[in-house]
Amino acid sequence: MIVRNHFRGVESSIRYPSKWALYPRLLAKVRAINNKFLETNYHLLPDSFYHTNFSPTMIARAIDRLNPNIVHLHVFPDLISIREISQLNMPIVITLRDYWPMTGGCHFPFDCQGYQKTCGQCPVLHSTDPNDLSHKVWQQKEILWSDRNISVVAPSSWMKECAERSSLFGNKQIHLIPNGIDTTIFKPHDKQRTRNHFGLSKNKKIVLCGSHDLQHQHKGIVPLLSLLDREINENNVQVVAFGTNPPKMDRSKFKFIGSITDRAEMAKIFSAADVFVCPTRTESFGLVIAESMACGTPVVAFGVGGPLDIIDHRQNGYLAAPQNFEDIYKGIQWVIDETKKTSFSGRCREKIVSNFDITNIAKQYLDLYQTLVH
Repeated sequence: MIVRNHFRGVESSIRYPSKWALYPRLLAKVRAINNKFLETNYHLLPDSFYHTNFSPTMIARAIDRLNPNIVHLHVFPDLISIREISQLNMPIVITLRDYWPMTGGCHFPFDCQGYQKTCGQCPVLHSTDPNDLSHKVWQQKEILWSDRNISVVAPSSWMKECAERSSLFGNKQIHLIPNGIDTTIFKPHDKQRTRNHFGLSKNKKIVLCGSHDLQHQHKGIVPLLSLLDREINENNVQVVAFGTNPPKMDRSKFKFIGSITDRAEMAKIFSAADVFVCPTRTESFGLVIAESMACGTPVVAFGVGGPLDIIDHRQNGYLAAPQNFEDIYKGIQWVIDETKKTSFSGRCREKIVSNFDITNIAKQYLDLYQTLVH
């Protein structure tokens, strides 16, 4: 497995480029200049999630040296260029972790349907030009990838439907294989012990939310916390958030516990909560949703994208109307009220074990690989 960042405990990963490699470091500077160009000329914010992926990375040479039977790409902007993908001479699998592989550069098109045609007039680029940069990115993908042996994997029914409607992948093989959850790690823990572990209230209802960057606009954490700041009674409810870059909020109502990277610790914080809230605008799958439910904690999320496959509305969680934070709050209240009458733990975990256990998901990928090499 070739990765940009090597994580401890992943023994099969190869870091590319090496931190000592000169040429890839020069290319990284070129990409930084390109990103600055985009910010300046298209008024893009740093977290707009737009990539052209024109710049070569030389990773195709590393792949050739490994001589694999299949190349499986996950999150790959800035790891391998559009042209380098076309130069791979073995079957390619692309898992849609977001929309980038099938758009003209954006990772989340939201209401834009340009990816179903030829892109252009890109709202992310604030462009009205049908021949803008997004069209050029789309065009390069169409020219270079159209005759390549590419199989597409969508992690949710929603993403599969989007891929089938896309102009780039509509004629490719598209498979539905969800993300896998290690249910031996993500499992229920004793609630009081986990609350003691994180220094949380023993008696209040715990509303949990979190993101790598708590102020990233796509994640919706700031508007969620603003709503909870107005609505909650801190005598009965404690709001807990994990992640970096916490917003300035009343610390008497909110507890920020910092970033959590260890999966066993994540399982504990999910177990400590009464409800986990995921207000992300769009999720291709919703990994943290499934992880929380594997720990027996119900989830409130917007009823769009990947969460539709994971949460059964008012059975093991709550699906709010898209972009309606008032309905998110209604869902939180519903879960808290329901937990006074019944336990969600069994229903939540059963849904994940039955549908998303990593052992079963791995078998689905192995079956796909076997069809491609035989």
